[in-house]
Amino acid sequence: MKNDVVQETFKFIVLILAQVLVFNKLVLFGHLVAYVYVIFLILYPVKERRNLFLFISFLLGLTMDMFMNSGGIHATACLMVAYFRPRFLRFVYGVSFEHQTIKVASSPVSQLFSITLLVVLFHHLTLFFLEAFSINLMFYALKKTILTGIFTTVLSLILITLFSKQKK
Repeated sequence: MKNDVVQETFKFIVLILAQVLVFNKLVLFGHLVAYVYVIFLILYPVKERRNLFLFISFLLGLTMDMFMNSGGIHATACLMVAYFRPRFLRFVYGVSFEHQTIKVASSPVSQLFSITLLVVLFHHLTLFFLEAFSINLMFYALKKTILTGIFTTVLSLILITLFSKQKK
């Protein structure tokens, strides 16, 4: 239990630092930034209390907002993902989610890809629509969601695969 808390705290801090120090400066085609901090929302243990997860997700988004000076849109997007995450997990994992026997990082590639894509696209859709906050910019927000979502999903899957503990 104590080891899990330390591990999750370490993951939280490392992903924030990686986002702020590396990935915010890695801009593709002038405006695409990979938001890899959502890996924390994807990999957070399923068995943990939901209220705690909502609070931690809010803190994650709020921290990103403070570093990026974005006025709360990251906190809102993270909170939305945390709220709807059980539905995404139930959709991807089915009965296994009901019994809470899943571990996202060690799941098959197809399920890992599905949950990552769902979380990333939902996060980005919320984030960019709040950023645009205009019907006139709806297509721009959709375009940015799709392009940045693909970039984030690919980088997230690479990072999850590289840094997850492989069971032999």
